[in-house]
Amino acid sequence: MIATGAPVAHDPYAVNADAVEPPPQSLSAALGRIGPGLVLASAIVGSGEVIATTTLGAQVGYAALWIVLVSCAIKPVVQAELGRYTIATGKTGLEGFDQVPGRAPASAGWSGRGRQPCR
Repeated sequence: MIATGAPVAHDPYAVNADAVEPPPQSLSAALGRIGPGLVLASAIVGSGEVIATTTLGAQVGYAALWIVLVSCAIKPVVQAELGRYTIATGKTGLEGFDQVPGRAPASAGWSGRGRQPCR
């Protein structure tokens, strides 16, 4: 924290005992607190994924629940690693995929520049 000489009128990170609410006592009160979080999580995950997973659930039921749970576990790890790659190299994740060795058609470029096939 940088000292500016001016006193701080209100610290937004300080915990005030008056602001702490008791835990919900009923299911409806609990759902009232969970609901906004679910909406936020849906916005972060993305509308395409929300639509895809609900469509998958409607078509096959619980038979494919395992893939949804596995993808929920893997997605944060992949996103974190792609972020680290971008910070370390200055290239986007798609540009990194273009550098993965292996045979691919020239039109399969991840970054839109076209991938050069291996010879």
